[in-house]
Amino acid sequence: MSKKPSVLSLLGYRGMALVFAFLAIGGLWQRPYGVLLALLMLVQVGLQSRWPVIWLATVPALMPLLDWSPWSGWLLLQEFELFMLVVLAVGYWQAPRQQRGGRFSPLSGVLVATFTLSWLSSLAMGAMDARNELASELGSLGAMNVLRGAKGYLLAFCLLPMVRRAWTDRDTALWRFFMPGATAGLALASLVVVFERWLFPGLTDFASDYRAVGPFFEMFAGGAALDCFLSALLPLCVWVALRRRLDWVAMAGGGVLLIATYAALTSFSRGVYLAYLFSAVLLALKLVRHDKSGPGIGWSLLWLLLGGYGLLLVFQNGGYRTLAAALLAMLAAIALAPVRLPHGQGKGILIALSLITLVTVPALALFAPKGAYVATAITALMAVIGAIMAWREGKGHAHVLHWAGVIGLSIAVPLVARHWRQDDGWWPVWGWVGYLWLTIAIARFAGWWKPAPVALAMPAGVMLILGLIIPVMGNYYMGTRFSQVSQDLEGRKQHWSDVLALVDSTRGMLLGEGKGRFVDDYYWHNRKSESPGAFAIKDEGGRFLRLIAPRYIGGFGDVVRVGQRVQVGNGETLTLSAMARSMEPGGILYATVCDKWLLYPFNCQHAQVNSIGTQWQPISVTLKGNRVLDRWSWLRPTELSLSTNNTNNSRSIDVTDLRLTDGAGRALLDNGNFNQGLAYWSYTSDRHHLPWHAKNMWLHVYYEQGLIGVSLFSILLLAAMVALRDKMRRGDELAPLLLAAVVAACAVGLFDSLLDFARIECLIFLLLWLSLMRSDTRPVKASPTSHGSARQ
Repeated sequence: MSKKPSVLSLLGYRGMALVFAFLAIGGLWQRPYGVLLALLMLVQVGLQSRWPVIWLATVPALMPLLDWSPWSGWLLLQEFELFMLVVLAVGYWQAPRQQRGGRFSPLSGVLVATFTLSWLSSLAMGAMDARNELASELGSLGAMNVLRGAKGYLLAFCLLPMVRRAWTDRDTALWRFFMPGATAGLALASLVVVFERWLFPGLTDFASDYRAVGPFFEMFAGGAALDCFLSALLPLCVWVALRRRLDWVAMAGGGVLLIATYAALTSFSRGVYLAYLFSAVLLALKLVRHDKSGPGIGWSLLWLLLGGYGLLLVFQNGGYRTLAAALLAMLAAIALAPVRLPHGQGKGILIALSLITLVTVPALALFAPKGAYVATAITALMAVIGAIMAWREGKGHAHVLHWAGVIGLSIAVPLVARHWRQDDGWWPVWGWVGYLWLTIAIARFAGWWKPAPVALAMPAGVMLILGLIIPVMGNYYMGTRFSQVSQDLEGRKQHWSDVLALVDSTRGMLLGEGKGRFVDDYYWHNRKSESPGAFAIKDEGGRFLRLIAPRYIGGFGDVVRVGQRVQVGNGETLTLSAMARSMEPGGILYATVCDKWLLYPFNCQHAQVNSIGTQWQPISVTLKGNRVLDRWSWLRPTELSLSTNNTNNSRSIDVTDLRLTDGAGRALLDNGNFNQGLAYWSYTSDRHHLPWHAKNMWLHVYYEQGLIGVSLFSILLLAAMVALRDKMRRGDELAPLLLAAVVAACAVGLFDSLLDFARIECLIFLLLWLSLMRSDTRPVKASPTSHGSARQ
C-alpha cells in the first residue's frame, strides 16, 4: 500500500518532470529530423503512461539506435539524451503516487552519494577551466567536451528514483521488461554491425583492417562503445536463449546470441574476447552447478577444446565450405547422440541404407560435377527428414534415415575438402570424422544429453558459435593482432604514463582535473608535444569553419575531418565551391567524397586546393576520380570530408559558403554557411585515437576525479559484485547474469575509457544500480486518507 505523497515530494517530483519535459521540447527546436524523434518520444510517453516500468525495456532496446549525429550534426545533445529526458519526465510525474520498493544498503547509499559529490566537484572544475580554451565556440575542444562528458552519469543518477519504484514488482520489472529489452538492444546493435560489414568489407572478409562501429557513431575518434555494449548485454541474452522450455522466444534468443557473437568477433577487439571469456566462465560455472545431469565442467571443456582444434584443422585444410559441411555433420550427430540404435527390422534397414550411403556418397563425390556438394546436401536432407520423423513418431526405427544421413555426412566432409583443395592436403579433415563419432559414442553411453530439443540446444549452439569463432581467429589479420599483443601493450603503457603526467598538481591528484577536460589537456599539454587536428565554428560578422592542422602526423589518416552526409546520385561530376582563407600564405585544403560508414573511406573522389591566401577568396574545384557503382551503392552512406594537415605552411584554414553541386547543378549540402552551427556536420579522427581517450576506465576516472573519485568508483564496483554474490547464494537467478555483465564491462574497461561515451556510461551505472538495489522490507505506514495501491 502506498502512502499519500507529501506536498514537498509532489512539488519536487512534478517540478523536475516539467523541467525534463521543457528541456526535451527545447532540444527538438530547429533540430534536423526532429519530427521523427518527436513521434518516437510521444510513443514512449503513451507506453510509459500505461506501463510505468516499460522504460526498463525501451531504454536498453533503443539505446543503440538513438544517435543520428552523422546526419543531424547534433553532437552536444543527441537523440538518446532527448529520449531519456522524456523517460525521466514521465517517470518523475508518476513517482509521487508510486511506492518505493527498493533501496540501497547503507554502505552502498554512502558510496553513491560520495561518488556523486566527487563527480559534481569534477564537473564544476571542468566547466570553470573550459572557459579559458576555446570555450565560447562549438568545436572539438572546450566547453562542448565538458557538457558531453557530463550527460551519461547525470542521466543514470536521475534514473535512481525510478529504479527504486520499479522494485515494487521486481520480477516483472526485470524479467518481463529489462531482460527482453536488453536482448532486443543487443539484437539491433548486432544487426547494424552485420549490415555495415555487408555494405563495406563483406560478411566473410576477415582479413581486411576494418573494425565496425555499428550504431555507435560517438566512436568518431575510436574507443570501445560497441565493444562494451555487446560484452555487457550478451550475458543477459543467455537467459533468453537457455530458457527451461524450447519455444520461439528461446529460439529467437539463440539467434541473437549467434548474431551478437559474429558482431563481437568481427570487432577484432582483444578486449571483447577477454570480456566474452570472463562471461563464459562465470556462466558456465553457474550452469554446471545448477544442472548436474550434464557431462561436468571438465569433460565439457575437453569436448570444446577438441572441437575447436578439429574445426581449425577443417578450416585450414578445407576452407569455408568444408567448415560448413563439418558443422552440418556435427549438428546432425548431436541430435542423434542420445538416440538408441534401432533393433529388429529397423536394424536390417539401417545396415542396408548405410551400405548404400557408403557407396553412393564417394561415387557422387568422385564422378559427378561438384558431386561432393551434392552428396552433402542429400545426406543433410536425409538427416533432417529422419530427425523430424523420429521426433514425431517417437519410435526407434524412425531414426534409421537420421543414422544414414549422419553416416553419409561424416564421409562427405573430407570429400568436400578434397574437392576444394585439389591436392593431398585434405587428409587431416578425417580427424573431424573421428571426433564426430567419438562425440556420438561418449555422449550416448555416458548419457550426456537427454533426447529432448531443450537439452540438445546447448551443445548445438556452442558448436555453431565455435563455427563462427574459427574463421575469424584463424585468419592472417587476427593472427597478426595477437602476435602484436606485447608490442601494443607497451604502447598502451606508454600512453597511460603520458596521461598520468597530465595530472601534475596536488589538487589534480586528489580531486582530478575536471570533467571532460582530457581532450583539451592532452591537446595543449601532452609531453610529446603532439595532438590531432581540431576544428571550431567561429563568428566574425559571419560564421565560418576553422580547420586546425595537427601538430604531429604519422600519416594523413591522423587529421580531423569535418564532413556531411550527401546524396551524390549516379556518379556525376561533383564541384566544390567556397570562400576560404589561410592563417599563413600557402594553405592547403583537402576535400573528398567517399562511401563511408564512419571511419573507413571507400570509393573516393578527391580534390586539393593549393596556395590559399590570408584574405577571403573564392575557390572552386572539381573532384577527381571515378566512383564505382553497384546495385547496393544507394544503401552506402556517402560523405563529403574537409581537412588540412601540417604539410602546408599554414596552421589553420577557414572556410564558409560551402557548396557541392553535381553535373545538373543540384546543391547537395545543407548549412554550408554554418549559420546553424554544426547542424548536418560531424567530424572524425580516423586512425590516431590515443589523444582522445585515456584508454583505461579507472585511469579516466582518476584523471577527471582524482584519487578520491577513482577509489570510490572501484569500491562501488566491488560493492556491486559482492551484492550480486550474496544474491546468488540466496538463489537469485538474475544475479549471475548481472555479475557477468558487470565483469564484462570491466574487462573492456581495462583497455578503454568507456565513461567518455554518454550511452555507455548510462548503461554501466544502470547495471550497477540494478546490482546494488535490494527489496525494501521496511514497513510502510498507510495514510488514513489513501485509497488502494499505486500503479506499479
